[in-house]
Amino acid sequence: MAGVKNSNFTMVPQNFFSGYHLEVTKFVTEARKGRNRTCFISGDGVKSPLFIENAGKYGIGY
Repeated sequence: MAGVKNSNFTMVPQNFFSGYHLEVTKFVTEARKGRNRTCFISGDGVKSPLFIENAGKYGIGY
């Protein structure tokens, strides 16, 4: 642990979302509009071109 504390490591907050692209589109879009830069992690229920299409710029990098 001492090595991690001395390495200038920055922890990135993460959220796991278990659901389908329609639900996560709303969740991620609202979070990004609120300037939330948390890393969102999800399963294959979000793996759909419709997620990017519906989330637009808010889905980039997801």
